[in-house]
Amino acid sequence: MHIYGHTFFCDDYRLESDGKFTVVGILPAGGLIVNGLFPANIPKFVMWINYFEAFDAPNEDLELSVSAPGEPEPIARWTAPLRSLRVGQTIPQEFLEDPVSMQRVFQFPLVFAPLVLRAKGWIRIRGTVGPHQVKLGALFIDQKVPEPSASG
Repeated sequence: MHIYGHTFFCDDYRLESDGKFTVVGILPAGGLIVNGLFPANIPKFVMWINYFEAFDAPNEDLELSVSAPGEPEPIARWTAPLRSLRVGQTIPQEFLEDPVSMQRVFQFPLVFAPLVLRAKGWIRIRGTVGPHQVKLGALFIDQKVPEPSASG
């Protein structure tokens, strides 16, 4: 069984009229730099989660957890209803011999409006499907403190 994923951290997303998604303001792999002191208030912050699984993955829901620096508990927990999303999906006959070569893809936007960051450190997204845990993404939060101005 093969499950994995990744997350785009961004400003926003939009559903286009033709069914496509537009992801806006993707943050670089280097992380997010907060200008000023913590806590920092980000008006809108989206975690666009991409989850991949082989067709032989357990028929369980995906339990998501988001942790943030300075927070003793996860800032979000959510159950992605994969059991109901899998209903009616069939495996093409040619993939039954090697189900790992064919995979399902699920995408979930988690929107925080606002997102309050309390400290420097990692935002981490983790998932659990049955007994399996999967790392779905991480973003480092750094800080740039303004230097005091020299008065003369």
